[in-house]
Amino acid sequence: MGSTGNCIRIVVLFALSATSTASWTLDVTLHVFSGTPDPEWVIPRNTSSYDVILKAIGDTSTPLGERLGYNGFTVTLIRGDLQASRWTVGWCTRPEEELRLLAAVSAMTPRGDQHPLQAGVIDYVKESILSCKG
Repeated sequence: MGSTGNCIRIVVLFALSATSTASWTLDVTLHVFSGTPDPEWVIPRNTSSYDVILKAIGDTSTPLGERLGYNGFTVTLIRGDLQASRWTVGWCTRPEEELRLLAAVSAMTPRGDQHPLQAGVIDYVKESILSCKG
């Protein structure tokens, strides 16, 4: 059975690995509204935005802003019903990453909504981020 048994075992392990990663999602919250719920997106593992967002956040959190209006993003890595990790990218702390996060979700429909965010909201957030870059 030698090498044939090993090949079957490798294929089975690969199949299990591929199945388990499909249940990973990212929850992304854009902290922008005062007095109304902030928009949240669920990003499945099999979308291109998933990898873009993971690369943008890296492994470092920065504090959210403390002002009215745009304050940053929270990204939560979830597997099934369990939170695996959570990061924040605060206003004016990492502008390049903030812009990548905004671009990744701007055309997507937030959870519970029927349409993507209005262009005016996206433009406001983008201008808030760009104002940090000087």
